[in-house]
Amino acid sequence: MAATWTPYDSAVPVAWAALDCPGGWASDLEGRPSVLGRMTAEVRSLPRTSERYVVVGELRGVEGRKTFTAATLYGPDDEVVATAEHVWITVDPQDFR
Repeated sequence: MAATWTPYDSAVPVAWAALDCPGGWASDLEGRPSVLGRMTAEVRSLPRTSERYVVVGELRGVEGRKTFTAATLYGPDDEVVATAEHVWITVDPQDFR
C-alpha cells in the first residue's frame, strides 16, 4: 500500500492489508484460482508512514484444494514487523459466471 497520507487512525489494518496479497501471489493463482479461506497475523510493531517496508510472500504447501502460504513484513534494519499465515481454497471460475 502506498499513500502520502495516513489512511487509518491505527496502523493495524494497514499491516494486515500489506500481508494479505503477497501470500496469494506466492502460490499459483493463475493456474489454481483461489479465495482466501483464513488468515492469521501477528503484528509485532506498528508500521510508520515515514519508513520503508518490504513484504515477502512464501508458498508453504498444497493439500488438495487448500494452498498454504505465509507473508512477512520487514521494516528498517530487516526487523520483522508482522507475520501472517494463510489458507487459500481453490475455486472453479466457471462456478461464478
